[in-house]
Amino acid sequence: MKTRVFIAKGRYKMLKSKIFLKAMFIVASVIIAYTLVISLFAIPKIDQSIQTLEEKNAKEVLNRVVTITRNVSNDLESFKKRSLQIHKNELKNLTDTVWSIIQTKYEQSKPENLHTVLKQRGEMFKKNLMHFYNSNRGSMSMPALKDAIKNYTKIYRHDSLNTGYFWINDFNGTMIMHPIQANLDGKNLLHYSDPNGVYLFADIVRTCQERGAGIVKYQWENPNTGIIEDKISYVFTFEPFGWIFGTGEYYSVLKTKFQKEVIDLVSKLRYGKNNYFYITDYNNVLISHPYLQGSDLSQVKDVKGNYILQPMIKIAREKGEGFHRYWWKKNGSDNTPYEKLTYAKDFPDWKMVIGTGVYIDDIEKEVSKRKKELMAQLQTIIKNTHIGKTGYLYIFDDKGNMLIHPNSNINGKNFSRLENPSKGTYIFDDLIKASRGSKELFYKWDKPSDKGHYVYDKVSWIEYVPELGWYIVSSAYVDEFKTSSIEVRHFILILAVTIFILSALYSFVFLRNLLVPITDLSHLALKVTGGDYSVRSDLRRDDEIGVLAGEFNRMVETIEDHIENLDQKVQEKTQELKHLSDTDPMTGLWNRRYFTATANTIWSLAQRDQTELSVIMLDIDWFKQVNDTYGHHTGDEVIVALAQVLKDSVRQSDLICRFGGEEFILLLPETSLEGAVVIAEKIRKTIEEMRIVTETGDPVHFTVSVGVSQMDPQHDPDIETTIRRADEALYRAKESGRNRTVSHKGSSTE
Repeated sequence: MKTRVFIAKGRYKMLKSKIFLKAMFIVASVIIAYTLVISLFAIPKIDQSIQTLEEKNAKEVLNRVVTITRNVSNDLESFKKRSLQIHKNELKNLTDTVWSIIQTKYEQSKPENLHTVLKQRGEMFKKNLMHFYNSNRGSMSMPALKDAIKNYTKIYRHDSLNTGYFWINDFNGTMIMHPIQANLDGKNLLHYSDPNGVYLFADIVRTCQERGAGIVKYQWENPNTGIIEDKISYVFTFEPFGWIFGTGEYYSVLKTKFQKEVIDLVSKLRYGKNNYFYITDYNNVLISHPYLQGSDLSQVKDVKGNYILQPMIKIAREKGEGFHRYWWKKNGSDNTPYEKLTYAKDFPDWKMVIGTGVYIDDIEKEVSKRKKELMAQLQTIIKNTHIGKTGYLYIFDDKGNMLIHPNSNINGKNFSRLENPSKGTYIFDDLIKASRGSKELFYKWDKPSDKGHYVYDKVSWIEYVPELGWYIVSSAYVDEFKTSSIEVRHFILILAVTIFILSALYSFVFLRNLLVPITDLSHLALKVTGGDYSVRSDLRRDDEIGVLAGEFNRMVETIEDHIENLDQKVQEKTQELKHLSDTDPMTGLWNRRYFTATANTIWSLAQRDQTELSVIMLDIDWFKQVNDTYGHHTGDEVIVALAQVLKDSVRQSDLICRFGGEEFILLLPETSLEGAVVIAEKIRKTIEEMRIVTETGDPVHFTVSVGVSQMDPQHDPDIETTIRRADEALYRAKESGRNRTVSHKGSSTE
């Protein structure tokens, strides 16, 4: 009986409570105002707004699909151009390399440069003779040694054509040995002259007497042709016997030799997947080719009916160099023709064209693959996209082929002759015409639930993608837009009534039990019980809850005063332990764990505030040699000395970390790439000028390599990307000789 009386009194007090009266008044006012606004203003505009939104949504969905398609199309076109340019650059660079080899051989074949080639041959042969002489003079008699050298010289040849030889005569002009014209052996040729009156043997003797070696020019009969031709010889003195050795070359023969060397070299060169070079003369005959050497291709055409070799030669002769595309099979086992890109370059001095080619079917394969991926992506989008209640998207090409359609009956088929019954035209033609004008088509069509009755108003929005020849259409029934608005209107009305009833009931129950303020105080009391004495109630009210909150705050303050000193000591110890866990014990710098956590925060702030942020990574050069030479204790001193330089070189706002071993990293907020490079160079030069004295008194000198990068706020997804560029720049510094600073901004390294 007493309990019932107490509850009744509680309810009576609740009805008189200021909290209850104020809250019920506010809740009732808000709910009534909300209901009136919905009824008087929102509902009358629902029909118009929903229909507008549905149409806007249909167009936006269409535009998103068109944007995706165009972006992929542009990417495909860029990929094709970029890949083709890469192939072109590769072919040009490779051909230029081979062309430079031919140019070198050509320069050597010039009369004014022949003496260099002959001198090299002569000096090499003299070196071999001296080695043979020194190795055998103690074991052979002098006559036997002379005979051995004469026999060796007689059979020695210095070229692949087996025509380059040496002869021997003495300082009296007597021929000691001639490997080709044995009838000259033993004859004195001092007074012999060529058709131009040149006493060549007298010149040979005089040259060797005055300089010990040199070049002599004259005319001599070519044994291969029987014709007197211009010839040049290199002669030198062989001091042990007082002999003169000489070798010569006909200008015409040497030119042929060089050309043959070039042809042999080019025919053997390979790169990539068995790609090769070729040389053709101006008459379309392949003078160097791994498979068709000697073939006349003047009338050979590819599968498209285009000449293969003639256009290449024409481009090279008219422009000096150029590209040509044709179709050719890859190998003997595959007769399928593939498109090939060839680069040809003219070498007019020898009347030949040098070139090489590469198949470019890999580009079309990749384009086809990416188109299939686009189709799969669009199929997924169209399958999961609905406009209105039953509206949909579909795609067809300019030939009337339905590429993607949610209806399997028409998907993949040609609908160019599908009739539009309401107009007596073809729906394909109507869509094409609309795409060139308003991009909107209204017409009558049937429904899936009412097949064959073309009486329902339908609207389609059409966009054309000329790069692919595709038409993308967003289609929906007009009456479904109104249906959606009616459904939304009914839903809002029901929701408003429901909210009114539930809000009133909930507010009454909630206020009756005083849940909110008591729950807040209960949560605060639990925190105090758990040891958190910093909590305070922020309630400032002139009722019973306000009194209770004030007394609660005074109670917590009393408890906090008693344990304040103890908490402070615990916090200090905790802070000390945290600092130890975040720093490197050797250098006192921050460790990698702390850097990783802090760097992400600094990077996020730089992104938010749009400020510059740079990273410096440095590594001690040849640090292992320091440890191996002076010991690990000295290595530790080097690391500590470097850490001190870093501390002295940066601001308090900068973050320095020993990243691992001999590697350090600096994070510089509000610092440009140029500013970071200045700091990095200052650090590097300071280290370069530093000396550390070991315990034995030995001075230790060391250097560092430095990599610098700057955050790119538009493209860097995280701080790791910026650090990775700094690491790449550090790697470049190591590669390019160490003890230097290299910066990396975006895709370039400086």
